[in-house]
Amino acid sequence: MSTGTPRLNITAGKLIITNTDSIGVANEINSFIQAGYLTFYNGDPLAEYSIIVNGSGFTEVTASSPENIFAFNPIPANLSTEIGLNPNLTWSAGAGAASHDVYFGNFNPGVFKCNQFTTNFIPIELLPNRTYYWRIDEKSASGTTTIGSVWQFTTIALPWSDNFNTVNFTAGGWITSGTGTALSTNAGYPSGYGARLRGSSGANSIRKNKSTEGYNSITLRYDRRLNSSTSVTLTVDWSADVGSNWNVLETIRAHPQHHGQTKPGLCLQVQITTQISASDSEQPQALRIMHT
Repeated sequence: MSTGTPRLNITAGKLIITNTDSIGVANEINSFIQAGYLTFYNGDPLAEYSIIVNGSGFTEVTASSPENIFAFNPIPANLSTEIGLNPNLTWSAGAGAASHDVYFGNFNPGVFKCNQFTTNFIPIELLPNRTYYWRIDEKSASGTTTIGSVWQFTTIALPWSDNFNTVNFTAGGWITSGTGTALSTNAGYPSGYGARLRGSSGANSIRKNKSTEGYNSITLRYDRRLNSSTSVTLTVDWSADVGSNWNVLETIRAHPQHHGQTKPGLCLQVQITTQISASDSEQPQALRIMHT
């Protein structure tokens, strides 16, 4: 045998060496293992091997790999970045696993979410540019728990976000139209300011042009509150050609209040999440919110 650079990896069968000095061969084999020239199951640290010197002048080297009882093969892979806000987390089950305890959260190792039989989990309400941690503990039919490794990934940073904290449409890059369009802060907008679209012009709107270069799709998330005693319509639409053509994402209409009512006919405050196809180009696209 040689101490050169060639390496041998054993994953099945036996390595049989013929040599009358079997003890010397065994010692040399151990030195090759220590040097990394002879490996087992691609260097798996859990792999076991044996060196047997038989009575016929042969030295037999065999290897075995214990079953993997841990969850493995996470998707997204550990330490992944630029992950979307609606990922489907999957993994491969460890040997003997009857069910899986799922831990997930924005701190290590996450919080317990559920015990389930399937090998996928879809978290909700992820935020952009955040690191999330998850772990899968395998449970056997007898109730034994095998604690898994902690994996992590970082979500994608959105092209832009705006809660109007500049208190200025122009500074925020918004284009306004119509009389009475203003910024407002109240209990309806706990995270900052909101755009108030009202007036007698018949069409109040705010619009923002933004490049989505590098994105094939984006998630639009917004809160909307419609409060009116007259018939009005709120429209949210998206343009891939800077306003030449508009794709309506949502339209909602408020009807006049009934006779005798003292409150507006419709008051809605709902968080909306919409997936938008985005053009991966330098040409700006546009979001418009319109009150008519």
